[in-house]
Amino acid sequence: MEVGDEYIYRAKDFAPSQRVRILGIERRKTTSRVDIEFLDGQARGTKENVPGNRLRGPWAQVDEFD
Repeated sequence: MEVGDEYIYRAKDFAPSQRVRILGIERRKTTSRVDIEFLDGQARGTKENVPGNRLRGPWAQVDEFD
């Protein structure tokens, strides 16, 4: 996971997949927080800081993940 990568984001385990861009990564001792920007839909352009475990993999693999 690198800044600028597009990733699969899910707010909850069974929520729809959303495409996001990674803006920043804050690595902690046991977890990480990630600054993201939503790239599609009504949330497009919205930026949030989310737990790293909500990012499920590279967006290119979304068909395999869903």
